Amino acid sequence: MGRDKALLRLHGETIVERLARVAVGISPRAFVVVDGAQKTRGLNLRGAQVLQDAVPRGGPLGGIHTALQRADGEWNLFLTCDMPLVTGALLKLLLLAADAKHDAAHFTFADEPKTQPFPLLLHRNAARTVAWRIVTNRLSVVGVLDSLRVRQVRIANETDAACFLNVNTPSDWRRCQMLSRACDASPPKRAFTVSENSDTPATPARQTAAKTRARQSSRRMSPRPKRIRP
Repeated sequence: MGRDKALLRLHGETIVERLARVAVGISPRAFVVVDGAQKTRGLNLRGAQVLQDAVPRGGPLGGIHTALQRADGEWNLFLTCDMPLVTGALLKLLLLAADAKHDAAHFTFADEPKTQPFPLLLHRNAARTVAWRIVTNRLSVVGVLDSLRVRQVRIANETDAACFLNVNTPSDWRRCQMLSRACDASPPKRAFTVSENSDTPATPARQTAAKTRARQSSRRMSPRPKRIRP
């Protein structure tokens, strides 16, 4: 793009202001993670707290890690400035996917085989996995999902799917500007939930993670030997 996407303006708002408005509309406790607090000076972030990214050059996973260190909710929703058109109505569909059997949830699309992790809903228990991958310099968000129990909300309507446009090029930005009014005006049409074990084949990493969880569960169920002090 050649410019900071967070500061591009769409109908009078910068992208970061737009997403802060959407986030605060869902929860008044919202954070904006930036690599320099000066870039948000003078912006209307609707009361969202600005956090300095704790993981320089850590990419999106560094931002997730930074926010999780301050978050106190059981579930945490993460947005990205790459997707400025997501709406509160669409995000509420994702919130409905939160349950005790999963650690994360994200959207999928019928015509997009590649995993698109954002917007991302993470349980607070995922903080340990995120922190470990930061320490080991494995910064892929998709890699984190491979080691978690993930629920997917599939978007079946083309209009809704367009609201998840990923803006990376000038042509993407032009398309974003054309689609923005339709996304803001259109309520979600239809979505359905797919668990990780239904019609989404498990990757080798997920299979390994599942086996590890099974072993851990087995160990928890086994009686521990008592330690006798001398």
